Amino acid sequence: MRRTLSVVLIATFGILLLGGCGPCGTNRLCMRNREAMPNLLTRMQPEEVVFVMKGKPYKTEYYKGKNGEAIIIYKYLTNLTDSNSEITDINLTPIFFENYELVGWGTPYWETIQNKYGPVLESVIVKQ
Repeated sequence: MRRTLSVVLIATFGILLLGGCGPCGTNRLCMRNREAMPNLLTRMQPEEVVFVMKGKPYKTEYYKGKNGEAIIIYKYLTNLTDSNSEITDINLTPIFFENYELVGWGTPYWETIQNKYGPVLESVIVKQ
């Protein structure tokens, strides 16, 4: 009986340690995405970013700039705040493309994009 209890406790602790909080594998996905981001380089194409990030983004948004530029924002899951919460933009890190070239990433870069394009980005063309 004592041995069975020890095995169950060790297995439970191992699952919590490896999986962390949240849905199974979500924390590992967040960690993998955070670890991949330093390997991004400006001027990469969207498919190169998907390769470096080892997977497709959680969400993709398409916009049209003031002068017709194609603006794409990939959003990768990088932060899980609570396993019971809905995933929102606070859990996602944006990666920005202008005319299919990577120009920057991270929430602070959003200000740069907003200053450049302003309210044009408020009208989403396609959200996936």
